[in-house]
Amino acid sequence: MLIPRYLWKLPWHHGRIRFDCSLDNAAKRYQRYRMSTKSAWAPVLLELEDSGRPISELPGSADLEAGLVILTHPLFGVFYRRDGSLGSYSIWHDRLRLSTGKCLKARFGLFDRLGVVPFAEQLEPHSVLLQPNTEFTIYLPPRSYDSIFR
Repeated sequence: MLIPRYLWKLPWHHGRIRFDCSLDNAAKRYQRYRMSTKSAWAPVLLELEDSGRPISELPGSADLEAGLVILTHPLFGVFYRRDGSLGSYSIWHDRLRLSTGKCLKARFGLFDRLGVVPFAEQLEPHSVLLQPNTEFTIYLPPRSYDSIFR
């Protein structure tokens, strides 16, 4: 955590993450999916139910492909560095093979504290999409946002 936080100035905070998951490979779905993070800055409690059914639609999207591009395709991101300037990063992964799910428990402390998504609304996410594993590449180190346009 020292290099990302202090050298690259990423807004990282300490948290102890615990996954309690059981994957049924034959049924191609999670039998159990629970995740929690103990953190003073951003505690999380999440429990999902996996249907094992492939995703067929995303409400609010022109079509499934358009929705998947917005929600799941590799991205270029911008963030505020710890020194207040803008930084950027990019991630790449192959196309995902998602199943749909249902949110059983959701408590994202940071979202509630910032007023972005209050606890009362966190049980009603737009979508629950699950993927057992994904190999991805994070292009490091993050760059100064200004260096992208030079």
